[in-house]
Amino acid sequence: MALDPGDWAYHLVLTIDNTKIGSALSNFPVPIKLSGSCGQSSFDATAVFDELGANSKKIAVTTDDYNECYVEIEKWDDTAEEAYLHVKVGTIVSGADTVLYLFYDSSNADNDDFVGTLQSVPAMAVWDSDFAAVWHLVGDPSTAANIKDSTGVNDGVTTLLEADDEVDGLFGGGLDFDDEDLRFGNDASLQLTAELTLEAVFMRDTTHASVVGIASKYIGFGSNDRAYVIGMDTAEKFNFVLSRDGDTSPLTNLTGSTVMGDGVWYYGVGKYKGSNTTAELRLNDTEEDSTGAAVASVFNTAAVFSIGNQYRRTADYMWGGQMCEVRLSKIKRTDDWCDATYYGLFDNLITLAEPEPPSGNPWWYYQMMRRQ
Repeated sequence: MALDPGDWAYHLVLTIDNTKIGSALSNFPVPIKLSGSCGQSSFDATAVFDELGANSKKIAVTTDDYNECYVEIEKWDDTAEEAYLHVKVGTIVSGADTVLYLFYDSSNADNDDFVGTLQSVPAMAVWDSDFAAVWHLVGDPSTAANIKDSTGVNDGVTTLLEADDEVDGLFGGGLDFDDEDLRFGNDASLQLTAELTLEAVFMRDTTHASVVGIASKYIGFGSNDRAYVIGMDTAEKFNFVLSRDGDTSPLTNLTGSTVMGDGVWYYGVGKYKGSNTTAELRLNDTEEDSTGAAVASVFNTAAVFSIGNQYRRTADYMWGGQMCEVRLSKIKRTDDWCDATYYGLFDNLITLAEPEPPSGNPWWYYQMMRRQ
């Protein structure tokens, strides 16, 4: 049932930039930042916090026909007046802007049916069934279980990080890795052998002499524990490696062309599909390497999934820098899906604005204006 806009005192208009959408997307998780300077036009959204304070669930996000969308609240800081949301939008078209509305009203009840924090029922509904895991890397990492998987399956198991490694990331929370890692076990959902997409948002601040891992299922102390990994090679370029037999050969090894600088945030993606032996590596919104002769399948290793490590739990292979997002999908996502994710997490997908009087001046608009 559609939301009645007359039941809400305030709303904002959120317009998804169609020039950032290469083809239509279905059930896409749109990142939304609310702050004193957010979106493409650096809009001041602090009025939301002035009205709601800490009451983060007194909101609703709808399509332009007022059908509600599921919302995950990654972070809501009313003191800093910043919030980071992920909103499931059923259809985003290309060639024309997609419009959403964000309603808010402190006098309304919490919108528990559609809005929730990590691992609540509405929050988990944001992520389609093709996601194997989504880690926003928010929380005190000194206890591994605090690092939640938004799909509710793969929370942290072991950690080398400490409480002061929790930082503000590019989008929402983040963690500062100083030759440390987090491990998430070996659930069946992570054992991807035929198809996968592995994404991360990261910033480096340390130079290593060895190849280092950003996210991997490529860890062990024997010679047959390798499956897949994204990381940085010794030339400081993004790389994506797949192993067929768990050993160092045969491998698919893709390497980017950009030398990644210190203190710069990047979005990196490795994508693979065994049925047509294709694999691609993307950095930000650009494909930097690809092959049509990838390994036919990826080894089903017993190694655990790790964030911040490439092979062994030694400093030579561990990430030095920050991360704020890691996602693993069971399918090979399209380039357009990945690009929209990049623009969204870098706060360059949406324009926020105050509403203008709608055509025809419906009754509910005047009702809202009287309440403002």
